[in-house]
Amino acid sequence: MSTLKVSNIQDISNNAAMSISGGVVTFANNPAGIADSGAMMLLQTTTISSGVSTVDLENVFTSTYKNYKIIANNISIVSPDANLFIRIKKGTDSGFDATANAYILRDETFSNANVNYSGNNASANSWNTMPSGAQEDGTNAYPSWLEIDIYDPSNTTASQGASARYEGEYLSYHPYRIGNRGHLFHTNNNWKGIQFLLNNSATFASGTIKLYGIK
Repeated sequence: MSTLKVSNIQDISNNAAMSISGGVVTFANNPAGIADSGAMMLLQTTTISSGVSTVDLENVFTSTYKNYKIIANNISIVSPDANLFIRIKKGTDSGFDATANAYILRDETFSNANVNYSGNNASANSWNTMPSGAQEDGTNAYPSWLEIDIYDPSNTTASQGASARYEGEYLSYHPYRIGNRGHLFHTNNNWKGIQFLLNNSATFASGTIKLYGIK
């Protein structure tokens, strides 16, 4: 029996087709001919570089997929403590939208140590996914995570903007383990991109953001 050992496969034009590492096969693009109607397809993986204060996913929402899911894992930050905010880019805008009161948030908070939290209602120039306390900086080993379900963001006919649902968990400065979940609304539809940003002049230390499309 013969064994073929390779780490990368390319086509005749030197375009990457697939790689193999540790017995795991990774395709550079979704294989052609595989039906994906209704399936959740991994579209993009972003590894957060240390020292940046924003992470931009540009031109990721199109009519190809009706809905999207974002999973952010192992998000850690450099001093000082900070909150994680989200903004979107709409239509043909050149930058991410920072319009006052365009971002509407309705959520609830949970904690392993405090039962006095109540629902949060806010309208601002971004969504604060940590409305009940800032994330502890990298002096500890408790990174945060965040999941977002986005519904038909590239729609250009809806009259009530577009919306998403999110859930996340982080270690606050108390220190408490805090979880938030709720709904995110924006006054405009036709989203094209999404941005993750920190306040307090903080920067990211590490993390991974995966974007999935769902038809």
